[in-house]
Amino acid sequence: MEAQIQLERAFYWGIVIVGDAEDADIEELPAGWGVRSARRCVAIPVRHAHDVEPSAVTDGGSGPSFKVSVTVVRAAGNETLPAGDADTVIEVPSGRLSIGDADDMTTVEVRPGRLRIVVVVSPAEDAERMELTLRSQAAPS
Repeated sequence: MEAQIQLERAFYWGIVIVGDAEDADIEELPAGWGVRSARRCVAIPVRHAHDVEPSAVTDGGSGPSFKVSVTVVRAAGNETLPAGDADTVIEVPSGRLSIGDADDMTTVEVRPGRLRIVVVVSPAEDAERMELTLRSQAAPS
């Protein structure tokens, strides 16, 4: 498996939404914290952009934003998937998977239909690094 996309950016909402680019059904996400999924999306909490070391803040109260690293890889049908912090299947009928938050989204082309997503985060709380492994799934019979 090799990285398809590498993102490094600030997430001011403290969450990354991964879902169908045309209808991610965010409103169907269950309440709570931690990795959560609905029929067409997954929500992954990450370190907030404003959560920086006090030494980085200037006298004016501002400083650099914390950037989270997100790596997206595709797994072929015969490749072993990594053990993940979360492992879920969502529907992506549009064939376009969006990754981001309310401020910005990056889109990845995938096969329309069911998509398995294995999420690995580090550290486990306030994730600073995330790897998403994607594998298209056959429709259930």
